[in-house]
Amino acid sequence: MPSPFQFTLTTQALPEHEQAVFETDLERLGLDSMVWTILNGSMEARTPYSEIRLLRAFCDDSLCGIAYIAICKRYGGCLFSNPWVAASLDLPSIPVFLWMQGTPAIDMLNNPGFVGAGISRSDFVRAALSYLQSRFLSGFVIAAAAEKEKTASVRLPFVDYGIVEVAGQTNPEAYLAQFRNIGKKMHKFVNKGGRVVVVRGALSSAIQEEIINIYAHLKPLITTPFQDNYTNMVRRASQMDTDKIVHFLTYLDEQLAGYHSFAHIGKNLYCLSGAFDRSMHSTYHAYENMIIATFRFGLDHQIDSIHYGPVLNPTKARMMNQFQPYEQRLYSRYDVLKKILLWASHYFRINPKNFAAYVSREP
Repeated sequence: MPSPFQFTLTTQALPEHEQAVFETDLERLGLDSMVWTILNGSMEARTPYSEIRLLRAFCDDSLCGIAYIAICKRYGGCLFSNPWVAASLDLPSIPVFLWMQGTPAIDMLNNPGFVGAGISRSDFVRAALSYLQSRFLSGFVIAAAAEKEKTASVRLPFVDYGIVEVAGQTNPEAYLAQFRNIGKKMHKFVNKGGRVVVVRGALSSAIQEEIINIYAHLKPLITTPFQDNYTNMVRRASQMDTDKIVHFLTYLDEQLAGYHSFAHIGKNLYCLSGAFDRSMHSTYHAYENMIIATFRFGLDHQIDSIHYGPVLNPTKARMMNQFQPYEQRLYSRYDVLKKILLWASHYFRINPKNFAAYVSREP
């Protein structure tokens, strides 16, 4: 049976008059129109090797579904640590697609796909993946782990997404009581001149440059296929002039030690980006103190949940109080390529052996 969906893949963001098509879906997901500000804003960031495109689905010539998809040409370093292998994979500049179907707005790109009234999201996702496989040699999807997944793919583990639940809490003591020696860590941070500054809206150009400089010192466990574009996306989010964007800037004396930026959408906070300066001798538990600051902010502003996204280090893992399992799926319409991907996955940077050392949840 032919698909009821017809697709286009464009570089044009979702205009305001089309956003109304998805109002009911946003309500169902607990979101509001701020999600368009984030996702459309990410489309403005691009490099010669990666960009975000909007996948549009039409049913009987009417818009009925959308998804934000990264198109990437340099992803060798995302998959392999060996620079020669990574470079050989990047050399042909063969584009692949990446659809991050996680909690909306996380990393300025996650989106489950949005559907119009009466449209099944699962039907839309299946049809969209079939279309993308017809356009690209291969692609990647990050999605909630599931027992069954209808579209054939190579399925591999991924790190959990972390959440700090605030709803039902009346003070920070119960949350803090979960963590060993947290009082000492808080005092040490303060004694070293530590403070967390909350800024709403656009950051100054000077702070933007400090944040971008932090990324120059990072050696993350996981990089994205659009890593060359990531700091452009970070800069774009830091320029958004709305109080729905909330930045937590962590200082040691007058030096920026790290930051996290969030979008306040509905009754939740969604992490857009965040990093800490690894060139410093020590950040004196700045990470834990920043997370505590977000929890206090949540209490003060009637936030239900703070969504941190992928959990890539043990400090972050210990401070979360809820986790969502995710998996990575590798797609291709060619069975032989899927077999090659499955074999090659044993050598990927993104594999369970790497995860284990980074995501211990012991308090």
